[in-house]
Amino acid sequence: MTNRWAAWLTRNGTESFHLARKEGWDAFVNAAARDPLERLDRRQLAALTAEEREDYDEARMVWNANLPTVRTPQMIDAYSVFEQVMASSRRDGHRQRGSVVFDAEAGRGKTTTVTRFARDLHRRIYRREGPVTAEGHQRLPVAFIPLSAGMTLKGLNQKILEFYGHPAATRSSTTTSLGALAVDCVLSCQTRLIVVDDLHFIDFRHRTASRCRTTSSGWPTRCP
Repeated sequence: MTNRWAAWLTRNGTESFHLARKEGWDAFVNAAARDPLERLDRRQLAALTAEEREDYDEARMVWNANLPTVRTPQMIDAYSVFEQVMASSRRDGHRQRGSVVFDAEAGRGKTTTVTRFARDLHRRIYRREGPVTAEGHQRLPVAFIPLSAGMTLKGLNQKILEFYGHPAATRSSTTTSLGALAVDCVLSCQTRLIVVDDLHFIDFRHRTASRCRTTSSGWPTRCP
């Protein structure tokens, strides 16, 4: 018979969310919170069998590695700024929209703060408008685009298409055509927020990289 700690691990084990793909982001957005893990005292630990103790220790490691996010005063302040800027997304399409650059030292919780805000926004829009657009497309209120070193504008467009699962992401297309396809994905899925993680990785020395500033204007962005 499976002991309760093994059962807890089955329900609450490590999740391999790949946020750079829509399937992974959607799974992250819709994942339920982990069940609380009971903390045993020394007497209770001594009463466990060898297998129960092994499973309990593993469950404790999973729990400690994924502690619930605490909304600190700093996170609340960041949320307030994000909400103010996101207010521009309620403007009609011909009006300019705002963006955010979120900066801090390494290890200060930038990605945690931004992804939690984006997840909350995604859930709110799903609740109000549903998972499918009026045209029958999958609704993706948020797109999460992580970058790597030496990224060009063409590479950025490919990363966006990879998130949406567009087959052109792996084709040798021009920057302009990739950009047009990326815009089509954003419009078809009615994306309200695009999070660009590690924007500083874009190589602005590249002859086309400077265009990234104008192309991404109006997209709420974040860089470390």
